[in-house]
Amino acid sequence: MQSIEERHHLIQLVMWLLVEPEMRLGAAWRAGAVRYNLFLKDFDDAPNWYIHIVSKFTDWRQRF
Repeated sequence: MQSIEERHHLIQLVMWLLVEPEMRLGAAWRAGAVRYNLFLKDFDDAPNWYIHIVSKFTDWRQRF
């Protein structure tokens, strides 16, 4: 169990990410903070908008 403060913080982070997911996920990928395979790991039923965004990150050479 996480504290209420930790849960609120996590919700704030998710909301920040979802304001502009394409820009923020792309920035994390280009910075090397997240590898492409982690975007889809444990995400069995990803929404189409999410798959559309992360499919752009399959070519690691585009990062540079």
